[in-house]
Amino acid sequence: MLGEVLLAAGAITAPQLEHALAEQRVTGALLGETLLALTFITEATLASALAQQAGVPFMTLTHELPDPIALALVPEPFARKHTLAPLEVKGAVLRIVQANPFDVIALDDLRRLTSHRVAATCAPAGQVRDLLDRCYGRRGRGGVFARPFAEPAVVSVAQTTEGTQLLDRLVGEAVANQATDLHVEPSEESAAVRYRIDGVFVPGDAVPTPSYMSFRSHIKALSGLDVNDTRAAQYGRTSHVVNGRRIDLLVNTIPGTSGEMIAIRLLEKGREPRRLPELGLSRRDLSVVSELLERPQGLAIVTGPEASGTSTTLYAMLAHVGGESRNVVTLENPVECHVSGIRQTQIRPQAGFTYATAMRSVLRENPAVLMLGEMPDSDTADMAMKAATSGILVLTTLRTADAASAVLRLTDLGLDSYAVASGLLGVIGQRLIRLICRECTERVSYGDEMVGQVGLTPDPDLVFQRGRGCAHCRGTGYRGRTGAFETLVVDAAMQVLIRSRGDTTQLTAAAVDAGMKTLMDDALAKAILQQTTLEEVLRVAGIGTKESGIGH
Repeated sequence: MLGEVLLAAGAITAPQLEHALAEQRVTGALLGETLLALTFITEATLASALAQQAGVPFMTLTHELPDPIALALVPEPFARKHTLAPLEVKGAVLRIVQANPFDVIALDDLRRLTSHRVAATCAPAGQVRDLLDRCYGRRGRGGVFARPFAEPAVVSVAQTTEGTQLLDRLVGEAVANQATDLHVEPSEESAAVRYRIDGVFVPGDAVPTPSYMSFRSHIKALSGLDVNDTRAAQYGRTSHVVNGRRIDLLVNTIPGTSGEMIAIRLLEKGREPRRLPELGLSRRDLSVVSELLERPQGLAIVTGPEASGTSTTLYAMLAHVGGESRNVVTLENPVECHVSGIRQTQIRPQAGFTYATAMRSVLRENPAVLMLGEMPDSDTADMAMKAATSGILVLTTLRTADAASAVLRLTDLGLDSYAVASGLLGVIGQRLIRLICRECTERVSYGDEMVGQVGLTPDPDLVFQRGRGCAHCRGTGYRGRTGAFETLVVDAAMQVLIRSRGDTTQLTAAAVDAGMKTLMDDALAKAILQQTTLEEVLRVAGIGTKESGIGH
């Protein structure tokens, strides 16, 4: 802990540390930032302690100038965003100095960006910024080291202040309402604000156009995006502190007829991945998934549409198989959740570091478990299947309507049906369904038509619940979500069907015969257990009048 390092070095006293920790709980700032603000330590003292804590060398910068080759490798926007500066290149190693030695994502990105190994040292932040000014300030626009990066936009202090205030308000409201996404969508007179709460968009207060313009410039600058470019879709990342909680913001901008739509995914930094028993899996499905993860090799797929919880399930599976005794590697775009004991790698397609190129590198290390955030093309799918049949347990996601469709998607990606039959272990299909608010639950009676629509036989003994709406659930009757699942296991009978190119109906029927409960059945079971409503089952499962396997 930083405080312990500073105490041991005699840089601060115990009362000063207690005072700083109390202040930190109020502001939500990092401890080092708090100690600096209270003038208990200097930047040099903080950098030295961080270097000691991280186990990297510490240096003092005076009048250093970097090797021109090193300078040419690192783009100025990237260097300034992460407060790091290139020093020199020796062989295949790029030596840099950075203010925050714990910014490992920046180092990982830099390795991908430069195709060099990176050796980092730590120096005071002010000295690193001065070095950046000496480095990039010396280069003329048409100089020998000039690179084609956009000129920074000029944003006034007033714009920055208004943008900061609006960002604070919008992200604060999103976090307070447990929203996963925030959308700001401009029109001619104002910008609409929408929050995705429990999987459903809820409107917020509209933002005047001048405020939207300030917010757009501010969030794009924070995320390392080109503020001047409003005609291309851009993706970036930043973080924000709300009531002491650090929230990662994954920012997408999309051009529109009235301006750029800004979509922000909110992820709590440092959150632990959920465990498999917490996802809503039935006892049978939990057993099936656990058994799949005990297999030494093969391909296991989690499938569902966007925003169906597949990433959460994938991270829970990672946490289940992870550990210091196994070499577990992930390739993701983006990295949404950090899992201890696992090496996670960010894919950078714009820098040429794609899933396919990353896999070629990773497979040389022969990992025990490989997780792919997605399989976007036939090359990636082919390498994943070869890995799955060569002693590696491969976990990934696909975007299909159900488990059986994921099997056919593999052949659509160019995989041979015999390879799929031998390499695929199983598919977990899922959706997220809203839970009844426990603060306003009440009994509800459904007519025979509604009961028949979900495939049930009318039965007076069936008792359903709903939420009537209250302040806790914002009047929706729902609060929180859980998963509805189906788990298709590739057994001998399923292998025969896959080799003979059976369709989704045949694959689903064979899986049900082997014990699979369909998505509709699992969602209905949760309604019968009074966890959700029949309306929610129909909304999420989207199967209409298809018969259910649950008999009454």
